[in-house]
Amino acid sequence: MGTFAAGQTKYLAACAVCHSAGSFDPSGPFQNLAGKGNLLVSNLGTISSGMNGITLTGQEILDLKAFLAAVK
Repeated sequence: MGTFAAGQTKYLAACAVCHSAGSFDPSGPFQNLAGKGNLLVSNLGTISSGMNGITLTGQEILDLKAFLAAVK
């Protein structure tokens, strides 16, 4: 099971530079990730070539899902 706090930490470290997360962080220039945690995969380069080199462990995916599900 993932946790909000760990997901928030990972989001800020790996995602916030490009993405927003609802009202928690509305500043990212690309897709708002709020509520989209179910789209995460371990190799994010398979979603977009712009994310090549960014990989997530199974636990990081669960944590990000918990965080992204909670932000609106």
